[in-house]
Amino acid sequence: MQNVFTSLITKFFIVVASLSIATMPKTKLLTMRELPAVDEDVFERLTHLEIPKKAVDATTTPSSPPKAIAPPTPSINSPITIKPVAPPAALTPEIEQPAPTKSAVANFESINADTRAALVNILCISTNNSVVRSITGSGIIINNRGVILTNAHIGQSLLIKDYPTPEYTTCTVRTGNPARSLYTAKLLYLPPSWVHANPTNLIETNPRGTGEDDYALLLVDGKTDTNEKLPSSFAAMPLALGDEIAKGDEVLIVAYPAGFLGGIAIAKDLYSASSFAKVNDVYSFDGEHNEFLELSGSILAQKGSSGGAVMNAAGEIAGLVVTVTDAATTNERLLGAITPLHIARSFKANSGFELKTFLEGNLHEAANRFVKDVAPALTAKLVSSLSQ
Repeated sequence: MQNVFTSLITKFFIVVASLSIATMPKTKLLTMRELPAVDEDVFERLTHLEIPKKAVDATTTPSSPPKAIAPPTPSINSPITIKPVAPPAALTPEIEQPAPTKSAVANFESINADTRAALVNILCISTNNSVVRSITGSGIIINNRGVILTNAHIGQSLLIKDYPTPEYTTCTVRTGNPARSLYTAKLLYLPPSWVHANPTNLIETNPRGTGEDDYALLLVDGKTDTNEKLPSSFAAMPLALGDEIAKGDEVLIVAYPAGFLGGIAIAKDLYSASSFAKVNDVYSFDGEHNEFLELSGSILAQKGSSGGAVMNAAGEIAGLVVTVTDAATTNERLLGAITPLHIARSFKANSGFELKTFLEGNLHEAANRFVKDVAPALTAKLVSSLSQ
């Protein structure tokens, strides 16, 4: 492996994530029924991405990262009228073109079905968007006991759910097509390194970052209908913890894109989507491992796809969507994803534990320990930024 870019920092504009949506009544959150038929304000939040300084590719020398793209002016209160109707079939394809080689199609169709069964939408609604933004993002279940892998910039909403008052923000886990609230979840782990590196992410119009350490683990802990019991086992997809991903590999991306929807439509008519893509380049944060994937454009290159799964031909999660470049169409945009290898290495560096061992342990006890011993300091740091 070669360390190709030893000092290069290339910036291009990305969406981090989470599509902010207008305030909706907390009392309507769990069922999402009878929401007010009014126009929704969508906050267009862009973020600058710094490509990792060093790049590595297992087989070939990677090409230069994309050049900087001038950002559009963020629109904070731009009213967008969207009727809550089901999107056309073109927006929710089973698998979008361009398709991979014929020999891979049948395998990916099976992987697509399995991945969609483990895919979730994470919807966090705040009482007032001017204080804390409401968000929607994606996640993937990686453990049959209900562990969800998503982004730190989505998971941080659980750290500040009681700011400025108790239960100011309420998060639910949604599944299906259209997405419907099904589970509640608690924060199992979020790397302190990400919070310390991005303390003002919540308030910056154009925060900067590389995608490094941008992951979080949630643990399903109940049903939104308290009269129902949790399933004995959850559909889950395995992590690809090796270093085999390479430039040119074909992958399948699955997420809940929401970039063209307003708040009401997100609440009532959000559908998952799947798309083939190729790995354009592979980058490294440490110069030795494949940790960041640059993926070709697709329908998934829009807000709400953060936390989506990048699946390899073996049916393993090869990446977690963290960024998307800004361009006129989704096909012109590039998705960015961090690899499970990076997540595992970061997890050990932050917690001192191997990720695999951690996931085999007492998860509820681990979540309670995190909330008691680690989360308060992280919450304080985020609240300090929000209070400025």
